[in-house]
Amino acid sequence: MKRTGALTSQAAIFIYRDDGPEEKIWKAVRNVYKTENGLIRAELHNKKLPFLSALKKWNVKTESMNSFLYINAHAGKLGMNCKPGVPETRVSWHELAEALRCGVQYLWLMGCNTAECVKSWYPLCGPVRKRLLATNKKGVFGLPFVPLFAREISQDPIAFDDEMPSILRKQEPNLARFTRYFECRFRELY
Repeated sequence: MKRTGALTSQAAIFIYRDDGPEEKIWKAVRNVYKTENGLIRAELHNKKLPFLSALKKWNVKTESMNSFLYINAHAGKLGMNCKPGVPETRVSWHELAEALRCGVQYLWLMGCNTAECVKSWYPLCGPVRKRLLATNKKGVFGLPFVPLFAREISQDPIAFDDEMPSILRKQEPNLARFTRYFECRFRELY
């Protein structure tokens, strides 16, 4: 496990992986930490219980109505995994919602088929209070989204939440076609 930044940071990046690319993603996250002057919480986990515990601790310490959370993990219909095909590392969508009981304003779930969470959380949005960005295909969705998340949380320049779909389509058009952006109550925005 690795971590950096204050537990009370309104923006957080959690990586739940143990299959190789997590170190490259962690390096990109550390760069975001530096460019945002340490105003994010970042954690890298490869064990289920410490991951869920850390999410709970962060969620309780933040103001949920102004929180941004990026999670990178393998995912699918049943939930998220730190390693594909290893059931004991699975975090069900219900478990993730329980860990984020206070909710998050903006949730980015990056991994294979993370949009599957909508089926489990419908119609009440699970932990999402305003917007959810998720993927709808298998692929490499960790590293390329880190700089986009940095753009989402950056104070300079400030990006309004309704601008993110167009920013995503402009900066990463190939990735954008494999993502879905939902508003609370899971009305798909694009």
